[in-house]
Amino acid sequence: MTNDIKNDILRQIREGKLQMHSSGYFAFRVGALALVVILALIVSVLIFNYIFFSIRFSGEDELLNFGPRGFLFFLWMFPWHLLALDVFLVLVAERMLRYFRFGYRNPALMLLAGLLILSVALGLLVDRTTPLNQMLSHHAQRKHLGPFNAMYAHSRLPPPGGGICRCVVTGIGTSSITAYHPDASTTPLTIYVPDDFMVRMMGLKPGDVVYVAGDREDDTIRAFGIRVRMPHRR
Repeated sequence: MTNDIKNDILRQIREGKLQMHSSGYFAFRVGALALVVILALIVSVLIFNYIFFSIRFSGEDELLNFGPRGFLFFLWMFPWHLLALDVFLVLVAERMLRYFRFGYRNPALMLLAGLLILSVALGLLVDRTTPLNQMLSHHAQRKHLGPFNAMYAHSRLPPPGGGICRCVVTGIGTSSITAYHPDASTTPLTIYVPDDFMVRMMGLKPGDVVYVAGDREDDTIRAFGIRVRMPHRR
């Protein structure tokens, strides 16, 4: 049987169906594949890192405290295009790893799930334990990041025309507050607060930062959720 396989391979070489390559060629190919896998995983980790940072930086995670409507707003604002790009990169890495011997020994879904979990975990680790995002945000404010200036300078701030606002309080009424969106306009907004927030309004003061979600009409927001945040610092 072994001789038959050997003779078949020799026959295909003579007929030009197979080409012989040096060991250096295969070493270069393996090295190139490994480089592609490493680069894909690094970019994937950095994208997940930015997703976590932008959600935290913009205060979008506060929406999860506002019940079902807040959850729907969170899904609406989530950077799905970045997630799709990241999944694509992980798929590329998974396909490349299939060329290595150990890749064949693992089911494709298990290998893909492992790479996704690794990228998510490392992305979260980079966001929470390193100064990378703060440094990039600092450089973006000075327009030192080229095409990434807008991405890191604003980091998915709530849309200025919607019912979501990270606002600075300027006045406190009995059932409403006045505030403005510092990253969009100094035009004051009247925000009617939900009943469960009125008790906490006693400690509210001008200059405090609140994260608001609600229904907006002109310069009025009828909030269904509101949270007090620490003053925002870049």
